[in-house]
Amino acid sequence: MRIGATQLFFTEKTVAESLAYAKKTGYESLELCVREEAELKPDTDAATLRAMRAEAGRLGMVIPSLVPAACQGFASPDPAVRAEALEGLRKSIHIAGLLGADAILVHPGQLTPQVRYDTMYLNVREAMRQAAPVAEKAKVAVGVENVWNKFLLSPLEAKRFIEEVGSEYIGVYFDVGNFVPWAFPEQWIEMLGPGIKKVHFKDFKRSEHAFVPLLEGDVDWAAVMKALRRVGYDSDVIQEVAGDEAGMKATAEAMRRIVAM
Repeated sequence: MRIGATQLFFTEKTVAESLAYAKKTGYESLELCVREEAELKPDTDAATLRAMRAEAGRLGMVIPSLVPAACQGFASPDPAVRAEALEGLRKSIHIAGLLGADAILVHPGQLTPQVRYDTMYLNVREAMRQAAPVAEKAKVAVGVENVWNKFLLSPLEAKRFIEEVGSEYIGVYFDVGNFVPWAFPEQWIEMLGPGIKKVHFKDFKRSEHAFVPLLEGDVDWAAVMKALRRVGYDSDVIQEVAGDEAGMKATAEAMRRIVAM
């Protein structure tokens, strides 16, 4: 497994600067963010995307995944908002293909008093079914992330959701730390199996109810690594931990220790 970082915490840098920074601080891959106000935009042209991919190759880096813009509206009661989110996802899948990334992170939206849980489930499922042919053609997996949004709260439900979408290119972007307050991530991994398309590394301490540096929380990392290997996961593990340059380097070292377990 390659250890990677996400650009989420330094989106002010250009893609070339971000790749160089990730390499300098000890990573093998970098997850890029697609933002309207950034260098990598939903309408970035193909030549620019190929140049970004070439720069990653020159540095010996890999772009494994993208965090897209305008893709959090799938739970909205407004069909126009859902359609906009789906179009943003389609564009990001196209971008990922040109960058050589094989996965897209999707935040499915936030459950609210205005949208019932069952309605959100149907809306997100329908969006993923519509995205599936695009993802299959581009060979880019779409991973619905387990986030603090009151949705897909158990591995059994997440697995059912994937099965009902019915495409090997639609799965889960699994965040190890997000559900630690009420669950055990290694159990999710074992139950989701090949439905896991990418993995974020975070750690969480239950007694403080807070995210903490890797190896300082309650994640049983040995069990997590055992579960990942058991289900055949061999792609990138990407840290989602904020920090300065020293923190980036410390997190990379912690990831190397974890992956060696």
